[in-house]
Amino acid sequence: MLSFDNLFVFHMIFSVYQTPDHLKHRPLYLGICGAIVFRLAFIFIGEYLMHAMFFMHFVFGAFLIYTGVKTAMADEEDEDPSQHPMVQWLQRQVPFV
Repeated sequence: MLSFDNLFVFHMIFSVYQTPDHLKHRPLYLGICGAIVFRLAFIFIGEYLMHAMFFMHFVFGAFLIYTGVKTAMADEEDEDPSQHPMVQWLQRQVPFV
């Protein structure tokens, strides 16, 4: 149900923040459960919208075109996730290891 690349994302996050082995199980478990729940929710919501409102085909199509163009125009620089403003704010607000 989950793609294999999600494990690489978790591994990268754990490597960047040097998470000890004994603290890795809970975020992995919650991340996998959260991915399943959100994937199911988005599938059901999208399916409902596609059947309830015909114009949602155009909305979803426009969103796919927008994300495709944005991805094609993105630069290939590797950015340090610890320098992201949201991560820095969370580090000040929530005690991390």
